[in-house]
Amino acid sequence: MTSTSQLPAASDAALAGLEQQAWRGFQRGDLCTAALVAERLTRLAPGRAWSFYLLAEIATRRAQWAAASAHFARCVELGRQDGETCVRAGEAHWRVGDVAAATRFFEMACRADDLPGARKALIRRAMAQMK
Repeated sequence: MTSTSQLPAASDAALAGLEQQAWRGFQRGDLCTAALVAERLTRLAPGRAWSFYLLAEIATRRAQWAAASAHFARCVELGRQDGETCVRAGEAHWRVGDVAAATRFFEMACRADDLPGARKALIRRAMAQMK
């Protein structure tokens, strides 16, 4: 078995092609293929948030909330901090009972510039009910 440190560097074009392959599998509902390709991407390019985002969405579809929360957290840690990603991270953490982490992600979502005010108001109401 090859360790991550021994994998050859993949070109941006190769990584983009794998991302497209994973996304097409996800859109078709072929979660096994999408997950396998996304996991390969995390080994080839562990600093790219997109593959962790896709793994989180796959875990969400499978109702695997612990995996979803871990993947969303990694995705946000790697810099994907748009409002919707933070909402999804908050939801996943709430599902596993980690209210503190869920609250942190929901607060990040409310600070994001890309969520409409009405959506932020809903999130704030949900956070008030979580306490």
